[in-house]
Amino acid sequence: MPVNARHRRADDRERRIGDVAETVSPPTTMLVAGTVDPSEYALGLRLLAHAGGSDDTAIVVTTTEGREEAVAHTQDVETANGVPSLAVVDTVSEDQYLTAPYADVPTVYMPSPDDLERLVIALSDLTATVAPSTGTQHFVVQSLTPMIEGATTRRVCRLLEQLRGLRVGDGLGIFGIDFTAHDEETVSQLTAVVDCLLWVSEDTDGRLQFELRNTSHRLDY
Repeated sequence: MPVNARHRRADDRERRIGDVAETVSPPTTMLVAGTVDPSEYALGLRLLAHAGGSDDTAIVVTTTEGREEAVAHTQDVETANGVPSLAVVDTVSEDQYLTAPYADVPTVYMPSPDDLERLVIALSDLTATVAPSTGTQHFVVQSLTPMIEGATTRRVCRLLEQLRGLRVGDGLGIFGIDFTAHDEETVSQLTAVVDCLLWVSEDTDGRLQFELRNTSHRLDY
């Protein structure tokens, strides 16, 4: 694909993500799923960058790529209000001994994404460290799939319910899942503990299509 065509497609994708972010009414929790794996385009992080502001903070759990990539995904998004500052629970990178809760990007490293007990402790520690004096606090999990593969869906659902209680102000909870890796029952259980489902697909031209579903409305982008 020519470079200009790739840039146009990326710009169109970013515009559509921004359109979705504008329709989300916080506080809310969202499951991002579909025929496109959300982690492929870092959709959760990019949604957060559009929906949040510079006074906000976001605690991000990385399960498919490391801290550096997560930070980069938000920093290259340009918004009028700025993007939230990040704190990260990194379950992917090998530098597990470099836990730094007071760094510019506070980070706690874990050896795997499916140790949910340690994950809850890490999230609580970061919440106590980076709780915003103004703005709101959000949570993003790039992909729940690695968690579910090593734990049970019920335990992951309980984790999502706990995260709902840790949000601050009009915080968002954005949780991705590789829909193709799970059965319908798993997706149904996860959908039952969030406020809305963002369904992601591609059209015949390879452009991302978004359908936001909840109990009161359904919008296409």
